[in-house]
Amino acid sequence: MSFVIVALASMSLAACGADATADTTAPVATTQPAVTTTLPPGTIAVTLTDVTANSMLLTPSAKSSPAGTVTFVVTNKGNREHEFVVLSTDLGAADLPFDETADEALEEGEGVTPVDEIPSIQAGETLTLVVDLAAGHYALICNLEGHYRMGMWSDFDAT
Repeated sequence: MSFVIVALASMSLAACGADATADTTAPVATTQPAVTTTLPPGTIAVTLTDVTANSMLLTPSAKSSPAGTVTFVVTNKGNREHEFVVLSTDLGAADLPFDETADEALEEGEGVTPVDEIPSIQAGETLTLVVDLAAGHYALICNLEGHYRMGMWSDFDAT
């Protein structure tokens, strides 16, 4: 009987030993790493990420592109639904007018003009948005309730 207990204890310790080498430290992301895939000119990869329950990121592979046809390839690497909105504005993406009641940025109004959007991108999904951008400044945002406030925005320029 003691042999069985020793054998079970040895197997249990071996299993624990395998876990002991694993990194159990949870990574804390503050920025999304740059996309390393080579993209055709005028194509911008955008990653949507849930960092924590109160922090999300919208990260384009580049912050600018030549004016004209721009293709955004948007991948939702998060665990919940997101959207992708392109707004023409001279304001910084972090400084858009904000509706506290709706908990979202104002997509229309003084200083902000909507260009186009993908209204729903499910977790794990990749969708494409092709837009014609005049030279100027744009805000790229996810504007589902609370998402803009949690960091899902980026400045973008068409040159």
